[in-house]
Amino acid sequence: MRVLLTAYGPFGNFRENVSEEIIVDIFKSWRKTGCELGVLGMPVVWRLVEEILENAFEILQPDLVLFLTHAAGYSMLTLEGKYFNVATGQDELGEIHQGEIIKPDGAEYYLAKVPQLPLLVAYLRARKIPAIVSCSSQRMDYLCNFAGYLAGYWADKRAAEMRYLLLHIPPPEDLPYNVAIKGVWLTLDYLTDFLKQESSK
Repeated sequence: MRVLLTAYGPFGNFRENVSEEIIVDIFKSWRKTGCELGVLGMPVVWRLVEEILENAFEILQPDLVLFLTHAAGYSMLTLEGKYFNVATGQDELGEIHQGEIIKPDGAEYYLAKVPQLPLLVAYLRARKIPAIVSCSSQRMDYLCNFAGYLAGYWADKRAAEMRYLLLHIPPPEDLPYNVAIKGVWLTLDYLTDFLKQESSK
């Protein structure tokens, strides 16, 4: 099984990005038998993210992609269930999107392609990880959404079985780092174990 774990670098007033720290620490400690892990750090730049992700999907052909993002103002690990075909905001190079469509031939939105999000949240909460599913009609439209949407588009157009999910990670002042990284580890364990069982049927 091939797993891809992504994160963004510093942006705006945030000179450190908790998602980037987590993927580095997980990569250093990765020992899961039968699972090959790739990690991908991305700049907060519209054009580069699209190029980097589409190349990674084509070359690595991952079975599971877990996107991590720095989520200021959040108080718990938030599993994003819906990704919209819209891009808004200014990146670190000054490029601005003003509600443009990401892919003209793409769906209005794609849903996270992982099994049983409510059960995953219950699994995390039972292990003392504050977690919630976000799947509201209020659209995300910045680069966190952009990554999730590109995964949905790529999987849809290629009829690929790639599973994908985005996790919003609160910064350490809102959720202790040891709790956040434990939540990511547990999410990886839950999803990789499920996919292993699914492939053995």
